[in-house]
Amino acid sequence: MRCLAFLLCLLSGPVVAQTTPASLPAPVAVLAPPTARTAADTVKALHQLFKRRRRNGGYLVSGAIAADLVLAGVSTISENNESKGSSGGGGYGNIGGSGPLLQFGMGGYALLWGVALAPVAGVGVQQLIAYSPRHEAKVIASYERTHQLPARWQRRVRKHLR
Repeated sequence: MRCLAFLLCLLSGPVVAQTTPASLPAPVAVLAPPTARTAADTVKALHQLFKRRRRNGGYLVSGAIAADLVLAGVSTISENNESKGSSGGGGYGNIGGSGPLLQFGMGGYALLWGVALAPVAGVGVQQLIAYSPRHEAKVIASYERTHQLPARWQRRVRKHLR
């Protein structure tokens, strides 16, 4: 009970607020006038958008293919090193000492890693198709005809309009 009375006394004391000098004027928010966008700016932004998406699609496809080949090569080399080290005698992967149970080789590993990297390459191919130069020309022609972009293209092109 005493603690409650003590806290009540502390909290009910005079509150001193920080005062600002009267000589300072209140800050006024200065808003920059919105920049006027021309049709040429929008067309330039659309070109940049399509160019960037095509480039990223190419990176994804070529990166997936390169990673597939590199990983297949590394897997083949490591398998060859392991099979040379164990000769005969019923070791892991050997049946009666005749050699490894499974031996993929470069093509088999390329297929295995290709399956793992197929979604990455698929996204890249989708980007290359969706942002093809033919589709770019169609979107730009539609914009120049109506001077309106669909909402999804407005969202995509917004960051290229800066």
